[in-house]
This record gives sequence, C-alpha cells and structure tokens, in this order.
Amino acid sequence: MGRRYVALTPAQRKELLLRRMLSTPIVSQVMFELIVSPLHRLTRAQLEQVAASKSRISGTTVARRAQTILSWLAWIGEETTVIKVSEEYVALANFPNQN
Repeated sequence: MGRRYVALTPAQRKELLLRRMLSTPIVSQVMFELIVSPLHRLTRAQLEQVAASKSRISGTTVARRAQTILSWLAWIGEETTVIKVSEEYVALANFPNQN
C-alpha cells in the first residue's frame, strides 16, 4: 500500500485516504448514523457511544478515540464539504434543521 501511495498524484492520494477512512468500521457506522439521524448530526456523546460500541475500549480511551474520529471527519469535511465538525457535534452539511 505504501509503494502504491507514493506513486499516486496528490489528488489520488487524497482519494485513497478518504476511501480508507470511510471503510473503517467506526467511521462507516458514524456515517450511517448521520444519514439516518433525523437531524443528520451526532453530538460528541453520541459519537463516543458509537466508538465504544464498535470496539473493545472503555474509560478515557473512548473520549480519545472519539477525538481521533472527529479529527478524521474534520479533514474529510475540509476535503469534501460533506461533513461539518464543531466542538459540540458532527453533521452532514447542507441539511435543513441543523441549528
């Protein structure tokens, strides 16, 4: 994978990273939850619940894992404008009723 990555153009590298991030079980579950949620957003607490349910972690590890996921989602949002990340929540962009 590393050799393939270095041979790609910058745009192809971003696409590869996006695909790999979105294919992880936790991020896939977060995206599913965002799609089916009536407000198309999850609070930090809800994100932590998803992180805890998709892995064998507990205690302070849950919050750290959730922070990593938020960082990934923020990068995905910057690259695609599909996701918005704030201190309080993560949301699909351009959906009504996200006040």
